[in-house]
Amino acid sequence: MRKEAVAEPARDPDRYLVQRDGIFYYHRRMPAKMVGIDDRGRFIRKSLGTDERRLARAMRDKLEDADKTLWTVLLCGGETRSALDQYRDAVRRAEAMGVSYLSNGQVAGFQNVDSILKRVEALERVQAAPAVADALLGWVQVPPVKVSKAFDLYADEIMAHEVVGKSQSQRRMWKKVKQRAVNNLVALVGDKPIGDVTREDGLTFYRFWLKRIAPPPDVGPATHSASAGNRDLGNMRDLYRRYFAHLGEEQKRHPIR
Repeated sequence: MRKEAVAEPARDPDRYLVQRDGIFYYHRRMPAKMVGIDDRGRFIRKSLGTDERRLARAMRDKLEDADKTLWTVLLCGGETRSALDQYRDAVRRAEAMGVSYLSNGQVAGFQNVDSILKRVEALERVQAAPAVADALLGWVQVPPVKVSKAFDLYADEIMAHEVVGKSQSQRRMWKKVKQRAVNNLVALVGDKPIGDVTREDGLTFYRFWLKRIAPPPDVGPATHSASAGNRDLGNMRDLYRRYFAHLGEEQKRHPIR
């Protein structure tokens, strides 16, 4: 007799969310199997700093993912599949332990001793697997990620909150407009690691659009509006800025400023 598939129960869209005085918090009980390993207490509670439910859900998803990654490593020392995965997991592990990820050089350069002690104390709160120690002390290096792959991360993870509530058609259009800027830059300077994009590359991109918006008189009329060029330049600036902010490098000067 043929068995019918049993549908999995729908996940609560507001799981681990509580609201106090209008502000949402990430609040969940420590799994029994982690008691004595992750010593953050019986409950994990973190303010999300927002009263908007949609944004709170997106932030909850990141913290939920961070805890899952941390617990997997603490229990079995799971290895990652690639250098980018390893780096992203290091960022998540650090976030799950209540600190932002910084490179080893940045940690060593701290002037504030309390900031360093906070990381050491975080290590003492858990039976630290090597991967967790590496994350807290900044031993995992930023891998070279091509512009096209950086855009995939930007569209699928960094900006996930932007498309919450949009229809499938609206999501496609949102991504298509931003993808155009990436395609144009890659066609001009190649699909190089995003960290290797130079100021000269940025100027090449700028001149590419200038010729189409305000060409010399002997070339012919403009083929595009100024808004089209500004949109491309703006989208590449946003990709670069948000990508490196996601990696904890908020102060990095971008080449299309």
